[in-house]
Amino acid sequence: MSADEVSALREDIAVLRAIVEERSKSAHNNSTMLKTIGVAVALQIVMSIYIAGQKTQMLDRLQADVVAIQAHLENK
Repeated sequence: MSADEVSALREDIAVLRAIVEERSKSAHNNSTMLKTIGVAVALQIVMSIYIAGQKTQMLDRLQADVVAIQAHLENK
């Protein structure tokens, strides 16, 4: 191989390394983004369940109050 061919191969290798490094960074960024989205979705689900539980407790208390008022009115 001539010196020019060796030089051209080294340039090609340098370009390929740069491409591989860029793809590696991109894959890492995508992975981080997907993990962040996953955590956000999980947090949203947990908060939805918590809020639903709070609403259910409020409705149960309201129902108990209504029953107590109805019983009080029936006794009068």
